[in-house]
Amino acid sequence: MLTIHRLRADKEFIAQVQKATTTSEEFGIEPTHGLFGSAEWWQHVRDGTLPVKTLRGAIARVYMGSMNDWPEFTMRTETGDEFTWSRETDGHPHWIKAEG
Repeated sequence: MLTIHRLRADKEFIAQVQKATTTSEEFGIEPTHGLFGSAEWWQHVRDGTLPVKTLRGAIARVYMGSMNDWPEFTMRTETGDEFTWSRETDGHPHWIKAEG
């Protein structure tokens, strides 16, 4: 299995979400379990009070979404369900950032 994104290691993204949460009422993530990505937030993940879902499947499609300006990918699970997310890339428009 290849891990395509490690949230804990994405310090820039965590900082952006934390800034949005603390400086705006329209953006960010509700800090019920602590500020997103904080030590308190990760403790809730470890304790199971903040549920974690893991999906496994195959990359079915990599493309530019929206108005052909937003990198996305679609993953298909073993049950045939499909999920689409924004791509986190290393700057190359055709690669998905992978850590294994």
